Amino acid sequence: MSFSKIPKHGESAPKEAHTNNNNFDQRIDAIRQRNIIDSKFGYELYTECCPKNGWLVNVQQSEVVDEKTKVIQSVVNFYFLESCGGRFKISYLFRPYLYLETVPGSEFAVAEFLSRKYHFVQVEHVEKENLDLV
Repeated sequence: MSFSKIPKHGESAPKEAHTNNNNFDQRIDAIRQRNIIDSKFGYELYTECCPKNGWLVNVQQSEVVDEKTKVIQSVVNFYFLESCGGRFKISYLFRPYLYLETVPGSEFAVAEFLSRKYHFVQVEHVEKENLDLV
């Protein structure tokens, strides 16, 4: 998945994006502005496969446009400083999540229903401990 291509200033958003999200162009402009500011401070998106060492100096929630689908996705930007003084950032795809509490014994039925109704979600069983009772 590539995050680097954003429609240039003046280009309109894809037709399907307008139908899915009324403020697509505003969000694209905000993404573009954040990238310009990051570049001015020396933080370029690092997309190479080879490992790179650096100190983590900042973490921020952001958005990117998927190059292939033109869909805006949530990411977390990690900003790094290298020992030589160089700077770079990486964007890590962020998948929102939520926890549901079910009636005891109905966990698998709820998971099956959610998996069928929302085929694009991942359902995972997690045991939570009420820390007030400990």
